[in-house]
Amino acid sequence: MIHYVEGIKSQGSADGFNTEWSEQLHIDFAKDATERFRAYLDWLLRREELDNLESDDEEIGDSFEGTSHGSDIDPMVDDINDDEPTSNNNLPITHHLPVKPSFPLVNLEDIVNHFHATDFLPALTTFIQRHFPPPQQPILPNPTDRFDTFKHLSIHLHNLPATGCSNILQRIRAVPLIPGPRKDSAASFDIVLVRAEGEARNEVTKGTYLEGAATFILHKHCLRVAQVRMFFALPDHLRHNHSIPKFLAYIKWFNPLQAPDPDSGLYSVTRSSTRGRPVAEIIPICDLVSSCYLIPKLSTLICPRFMRIRTFASI
Repeated sequence: MIHYVEGIKSQGSADGFNTEWSEQLHIDFAKDATERFRAYLDWLLRREELDNLESDDEEIGDSFEGTSHGSDIDPMVDDINDDEPTSNNNLPITHHLPVKPSFPLVNLEDIVNHFHATDFLPALTTFIQRHFPPPQQPILPNPTDRFDTFKHLSIHLHNLPATGCSNILQRIRAVPLIPGPRKDSAASFDIVLVRAEGEARNEVTKGTYLEGAATFILHKHCLRVAQVRMFFALPDHLRHNHSIPKFLAYIKWFNPLQAPDPDSGLYSVTRSSTRGRPVAEIIPICDLVSSCYLIPKLSTLICPRFMRIRTFASI
């Protein structure tokens, strides 16, 4: 009711006006717009689930593990201990994945259909062969392999005194569309800055943070833009005595940053493709530096037909 006191002090009070009317009107509209019994039942069910989770956490964890042998993407296998970092030393201290995979043992068909990673198998084959050049003959992936996948990666950024920001935690998502009983959960594949090794120096970003040489963490590698499609763990039989990084990311590249747009001052970027197909690659998760945001480049040209409509409307 505080807003009524402030309104009366600033605008005065209308004689004969009952402030309860608006509140009662709001309550009536709220009752008419929702099913009270159904909402109350949902609340009780959720309350009961929370109580069960707190009182018998181990039993619930075992039930989730028992359903993790299939390959279908199950929305129920979700965020149990999702914010805790992995308990291994396969990632730097700045990068954290959930303790348990969000989608365990996903087969190749689901990877292609749900994550739209159409070149996953050839990209992974190339990644392994790069670590074991000929005449070595490593074990290569095949369509029967299954992979534990994760919904997001958390990255702790270094403090930025110039911006007044500290202890920044960025979450990068790679979540496919998940069907729901009432409403589907939308897919989300974030855009990231990737540390690109062996890339030619980009003169456009020379002397800027995007050059990749501004801080020690970037190891003087240039940065490129990419879209993450999947975070996954490489099975042990493909790691060859742990000589290959365990946690990897499937990404789709953008072309190197181009000259800034004269209107917005932002760097221009386009998707990278070859022969009409996107350029995809599998990289270690530690090569991801941070998230970034893209906005569409709007044209400055005005459609003549739109001009005629505006002229006619103004008349």
